[in-house]
Amino acid sequence: MDSDDSVIFVLNCLAIIPLADVLCQATDGVAGYMGETTGALVNVTMGNLTELVIFIQALVQRQYIIVRTSLLGSLVVNMLLVLGLAILVGEACERSQVYNVLATRVAAGLLCFTTVSLLVPSTLKLAADDLTTARKMTDLSRATSVVLVIVYFLYLWNQMRSEKYAYKPLIQLDDAEVPEMVDSVELGRAGIHRRTLSYPRATLASPPLLSMSDSKSYDSFDNGSANASFCTPATSLLSRVSAAMDAMLASTWAQRTIPVILLIASTALISACSENLVSRVDHFVAHSPISKTMVGLIILPIVGNAAELVSGILFASRKQMDLAFAVSIGSAIQIALFVTPLVVLIAWGIDRNMSLHFTAFESVALAASSVLFLMLVFDTRCSVLKGVCLCAGYAIIATASYFIIDAE
Repeated sequence: MDSDDSVIFVLNCLAIIPLADVLCQATDGVAGYMGETTGALVNVTMGNLTELVIFIQALVQRQYIIVRTSLLGSLVVNMLLVLGLAILVGEACERSQVYNVLATRVAAGLLCFTTVSLLVPSTLKLAADDLTTARKMTDLSRATSVVLVIVYFLYLWNQMRSEKYAYKPLIQLDDAEVPEMVDSVELGRAGIHRRTLSYPRATLASPPLLSMSDSKSYDSFDNGSANASFCTPATSLLSRVSAAMDAMLASTWAQRTIPVILLIASTALISACSENLVSRVDHFVAHSPISKTMVGLIILPIVGNAAELVSGILFASRKQMDLAFAVSIGSAIQIALFVTPLVVLIAWGIDRNMSLHFTAFESVALAASSVLFLMLVFDTRCSVLKGVCLCAGYAIIATASYFIIDAE
């Protein structure tokens, strides 16, 4: 039975990864026909739905360590691992790639502000007895969460009223070499989108898909514009399937209905997987050398942010570091300014005393990650050393979490 619980925990973690990617694609589809402003709001709001579902399930089951460390882990994985790997991959393709340092500094300032805001409630532990501190810490956490949500929507409003998003690409390729980029809600309309890429990218469950323009080249075979020797049965079948898919997706009904169905179905499946996952955390921890802190700080954030990891690496490999930075920093901002306070407010609504009290290790990990991130991005060029430092910092935090003894 114990072995079965551990297997179920691992399988549910793996199942969430492709489901999260389906959810991202469905969100893109829903946002794509809702207009620029509404679509952008839908996209940034639903961007972290996978993590939010996991957090809510953990709150319901009173797994406060999982919730707290997962929130922290999502911040750390985006600031260090996602960005670090993107820089390393980008530098392997072309040395000294550049990015928009002004936009990065603005985003870094927001991350610095949220780091301070999240750490302040923990300082009450030093100023009062345990009973008084617990009550005051919960109240302060709720008040801080309200302020953070207000700041988040003000930030959204400021970004949406801008003509162009913050990360204006610094072109590093000739126009003929730049891969076609399609963004259903334009990555920059809100400036902080995560997972808003309907770019013909590799999803977590499938290889890169052909864009609509690509399908036209196959149609040319049917029209006799290509040499008949190239029109094999396989390409003929592919062209017919591609044409049928294009016709279906071109219909208004399909464009509006299919994404909604996928959104509902993927959310329901993620919720079911999350419930099974969270309910078996205690069994998994009890029969493995991994602590609950490591599950929340390392394992679940990687599962929930796998889409960002893949997207950041893909953009970096295509010499588009501005978009790689936007994926990493934008996701971190959304977690810090929106998801974290929202989780505290949801806990308040369902009568759970969830506070922003981080342990000494968690506080140091958050502060150190922010300092390392700030010191390394205040420049205009990437380097291998920057990527190595970011990834090494994440590896040290992950290793330390292995030795941490859980404490409520």
